[in-house]
Amino acid sequence: MKKRILTTLVLSIILCLGEASTGIIAAQEQRDATESKNTAVNKRGQTAMREGHDRFTRVADLVKSARIQSSGTVPEQSRQSLPVPVFRNGNLLIAFLYCPALALPKQPVKMSPPQHIVFLRADTGSLVELRAITSKDFGQNHRPGELIGTFGIPEKMTVEDFIIKLDRLYGLYDILLPEFTLRKTKTDPRIKAAAREFNALFPLLSEPPLKPYYRSLGMEYFNWVDEIAL
Repeated sequence: MKKRILTTLVLSIILCLGEASTGIIAAQEQRDATESKNTAVNKRGQTAMREGHDRFTRVADLVKSARIQSSGTVPEQSRQSLPVPVFRNGNLLIAFLYCPALALPKQPVKMSPPQHIVFLRADTGSLVELRAITSKDFGQNHRPGELIGTFGIPEKMTVEDFIIKLDRLYGLYDILLPEFTLRKTKTDPRIKAAAREFNALFPLLSEPPLKPYYRSLGMEYFNWVDEIAL
């Protein structure tokens, strides 16, 4: 499991650095697709017990599952966003945005507005919806294919450090989501500390051009984290 999670993280880092080739990504996706034929159902059912709360699929597994389930519809050279928790019809879903991205060696990734969105159930990891989107869905006026900014490894941060911090961010989602589901505003010190750490890591690891998209899509979640972190 750790090896598969690390593979997912490394692919994200490669794209951030602009060193991903179509061949590398295609080979990985083909391997993931082959593996998923036998394991996808089990993966969707893999959950982590949260103390006294519901069961949720680990966010690190949802990240990989979203990539697998979106393949074939989402263009190969797309940037997958960080997870965005949202409620729909009483169910907690995890959304991912997909942006066309131009990756060149040793250069930040050039990003265009999101063109697709994926929703997965937080508990089972099953696909709820995959559809095309435009910037207007998020209150923005970016044209399709317009350069909205760039994204790369933060200055003075190594690839290894980025991977470690990203893995930690996924773990913080796992801690916070059960509390978010209950809409708790009064939590114990452990949850408050997790919220503060989340608020420190998310801006560091997320794509600056997507900031208004993240806030529009996950307003309820991010506002809740802000309140808990006070």
